Amino acid sequence: MTASERHPQTKQRLAARLARLAESTEPFFFRAMIPMATATFMAGLVSSIWLAALGEWEAIILGLVGVYILPWTLYLLLLPCWIPQKLAQLAPNNKLLQFTMDLVILLWISFLTTSWCMSILVHFPTLVHKTAAVPIVLWCYAVAITPCIRVAYKYQDDVRTMVGLFIVQVLYLSVLVLVHARLLPISSAGLLFLITVWLCAFVQAALRVFPYARPAAGTH
Repeated sequence: MTASERHPQTKQRLAARLARLAESTEPFFFRAMIPMATATFMAGLVSSIWLAALGEWEAIILGLVGVYILPWTLYLLLLPCWIPQKLAQLAPNNKLLQFTMDLVILLWISFLTTSWCMSILVHFPTLVHKTAAVPIVLWCYAVAITPCIRVAYKYQDDVRTMVGLFIVQVLYLSVLVLVHARLLPISSAGLLFLITVWLCAFVQAALRVFPYARPAAGTH
């Protein structure tokens, strides 16, 4: 068998493995959205009551304002994304152009997400007394993630959106715990968060432009 004959077979085997992996993981991320959204809501409810009992009203009010205003702000900040979308439509068969334009959009979304989440992490703990460390961690998580869930809900049929949201939630909660436990400086946490979501954006762009191919029946 020549190298040219082996190459298509290798691609078919890779496509089959990617298809099986995608089929096995898609239900998990779709089903995980409801319990994750519920957990975020409960974190916000419990922490807001806790902070109210401690008299930390400034953090509560600012958090509520951010939760309701940020999604509209994000929609406005995402308007320039129509430019790379239009550029990509000029050459629909150009995979490199499609990948580049999609990556630009995803990197911009990732930058906005990181900026919002890290601004909450930096600013909100300074509003409360040290005795409110536990509720402010839960409140920071709820305030930062709730707008992301509201925006992502519009694209819930896209598994890549659900995967990105899942990664952001887990990563941000981990960063919150590490920073408040003084195991990770805030500057390092922000850099780690940004690099991780940018790497995810790169993978998402690649999967959108070069999606896995469903193998034909009988392919092994």
